[in-house]
Amino acid sequence: MPFAIADVTVVNDRTTYIEDVYLIPETEDSFDVTGTVSNALTGDALDGITVRFRTGWNNTLGQLAVDASGNQAITTTDAYGMYTINMGACCYTAEFSKDGFVTGYVNVISSLLSGMQDAVLTPVLSNDEFRIVLTWGENPNNLDSHVEGTLSNGESFHVYYRHQSQFDGDIEVCNLDVDDTTSYGPETITLRPTTVYPYYYYIHHYAGTGRIATSGAIIQVYRGNNLVATFNAPIDQGSGIYWSVFAIVNGEIVVNNTITGTTNTTYAD
Repeated sequence: MPFAIADVTVVNDRTTYIEDVYLIPETEDSFDVTGTVSNALTGDALDGITVRFRTGWNNTLGQLAVDASGNQAITTTDAYGMYTINMGACCYTAEFSKDGFVTGYVNVISSLLSGMQDAVLTPVLSNDEFRIVLTWGENPNNLDSHVEGTLSNGESFHVYYRHQSQFDGDIEVCNLDVDDTTSYGPETITLRPTTVYPYYYYIHHYAGTGRIATSGAIIQVYRGNNLVATFNAPIDQGSGIYWSVFAIVNGEIVVNNTITGTTNTTYAD
């Protein structure tokens, strides 16, 4: 099996954090790559998802890999949303697709210690909507998503687990679609901006052991049919319980990406 490449995009004047990179021992053995696929909007399992694999991480356009039998590496999720395929030891990019959902990609490994490697897909959005999907590891068991913003009448609002939906007139501007309190996620917020004021998105470490920095948290931001941003938890910013990730202003993402002891909802004003 050839060595694998992990492609990373770095933005000027911004620190880029990546997920853990695993070294795969060289071996002729093959292993099962398995996981479940769930709906970001409901948390339910998704059957009939087509799963394709390419060699290397963040490889979304290259030639498909082959499985341990020498066939193209393609499989489908079952009624429980589970996929399984036997692959040679290496790292791969798994592509998950189904009509009505935005195609998703997850970096996976095939090794003796692979474990469950799950994916979350979001239903297609309208072009004026954003969907923010948080996933993480076992600890902390409860990371909470928050959005703070301003309505057309100038009043402020705050959507989180205690106030899960906010309307601006007849328009639902923000909704906490899924609130996960038992590790892993997804925890999902859908946002439909109605003003030019900033909409701040941040994470609160609400309960459980461990830190945001060690949680393995990943945030994916979708708009329309596209994944427009991905954030991995910063690993070098201490043990603060708030992760101020970004704000949306006039349809643009303003990145903060800092972990602190208090919330920060002024950096995009």
